[in-house]
Amino acid sequence: MGKEGYGRELGSIRKRLEERDKERANVITHFDSIDRSDRERIIDIYLSNVRVRYLIAKNEGKRVIEDKLDALISEINISHLDQIDSTEFSGDHARRLRVLEGLSKGDLAKKLVKPTDNQDSFRTQLSNWEQEKITPRNPPSGKNQKLYLNWLKEVGYNPYNL
Repeated sequence: MGKEGYGRELGSIRKRLEERDKERANVITHFDSIDRSDRERIIDIYLSNVRVRYLIAKNEGKRVIEDKLDALISEINISHLDQIDSTEFSGDHARRLRVLEGLSKGDLAKKLVKPTDNQDSFRTQLSNWEQEKITPRNPPSGKNQKLYLNWLKEVGYNPYNL
């Protein structure tokens, strides 16, 4: 692709980003009324938007994006820790930690449960815990609960201050 074609494509990308920014402004004013799955899709759109802007940015622009993302992550880590009540279990927080660790439910089951044990059962329990259909007991009972709560503690979340 020549410079002219690249310029048109870049212009098209910028126009789409401007349109997304207008949509985002509308969504932000109504974010509290949006259900969880839609919020996750919106976050995916934000991340996609950041990725595109990073790809089209020149060196200095890339550094600015990297610095702002570092600052955002630091702010989230610090402010979010203040909001966690360690005496209670939060399935949403536990799910976010699993995702941040780059693990699917199946991956975590494989990591914590021996192949000879029932990994499918653990995956089902994990799903129920994260959706807070049930919560791990305090003190933990059962092998799976102990494995899971110990793993959460290893990644920095200690519900029930065990």
